[in-house]
Amino acid sequence: MADSKATSATGGGRYTDFFNGLFARAVHLLAKRNGAGRDAYIMAYVELLPLAKCHTGRGTYIECGGRELAVFRLVEPERIFVIDNTCPHANGNLSGGDVEGDIVSCPWHFWEFNLNTGVCVHSDRARVRRYRAELRDGHVWADLDAPIPAPWKDPCAPCDT
Repeated sequence: MADSKATSATGGGRYTDFFNGLFARAVHLLAKRNGAGRDAYIMAYVELLPLAKCHTGRGTYIECGGRELAVFRLVEPERIFVIDNTCPHANGNLSGGDVEGDIVSCPWHFWEFNLNTGVCVHSDRARVRRYRAELRDGHVWADLDAPIPAPWKDPCAPCDT
């Protein structure tokens, strides 16, 4: 007699599901380490929250997978951005900041970050991690395993004055 708790919706047992998940994660990590392109490995998107719970034109704070995130829902055109909620300057709450265009301003010391790039507008050496996000059936999903790299700047290049 089969134990109903040991069978998943896919028909495999819990051990099969465990090893399939372990294999998928290993493929994902090896592809990242070897510099494979975005589509070369399995994307691990997770559901964050219903779109209806996202504040329009400002940030929404959520915790997911041990991370504090800020989700921004912008209109004209409708876009979703997911970034780390913590400002790298003094750990301010970016989801509580003002949004103007594609720029969010930290409410503590007014450091501003471009939501498209994650780069601070005052110094391109300050950045927040951002994640690929998409809408699926009225919910916001994000790939928390593969942050989008910020545009790179040569650290030896002279600073803009």
